[in-house]
Amino acid sequence: MTAKAFDELFRKHYPEIFCHCQRIVNNKEDAEELAEDTFVKANLNIAKFNPNKANFRTWIFTIATNTSLDFLRSGSQKKQKQTQSLDELVLKEDGSPDPVEQSEYHQLMEFINECLHTLPAQQRIAVSLRHLQEFTLQEIAQIIGKSSPNTVRNRIKLGEKKMKKCLEDKGIDDYWC
Repeated sequence: MTAKAFDELFRKHYPEIFCHCQRIVNNKEDAEELAEDTFVKANLNIAKFNPNKANFRTWIFTIATNTSLDFLRSGSQKKQKQTQSLDELVLKEDGSPDPVEQSEYHQLMEFINECLHTLPAQQRIAVSLRHLQEFTLQEIAQIIGKSSPNTVRNRIKLGEKKMKKCLEDKGIDDYWC
């Protein structure tokens, strides 16, 4: 693969890989490093990529998931507050930030993130991949290294149940189904 082609894949997939890593490790700085490490590993192993087994997006998410889980297992994650990204801004009709909606949205996202991080890592990853990245059960099974989509479905259902309870405890009803 040419450097130009890989740069294009990097630009296309980096934002969602970064967000995925951040959901796993719950820290922006660590997620940036992990997302970059993911692409370094992908570049080094591009010859092993088999488009008949999975598409590139599934393959790169598998690398990102494993890189992030290895990082968590190593115990070297930073304990810092996450910062808000520009794509989280809620805008008024004139394009300027709406402070009330922005505050409500930010609070909701904070609650979702807090509840997501109460889940065991494997449930958190499965729920995140399904609801936030919109992967199919089959793709998630490939990413997390499970042979059965039923295992993935069970993890998601357990995670959804815990998420719903956590959000209800925070006064948010009917958000997580």
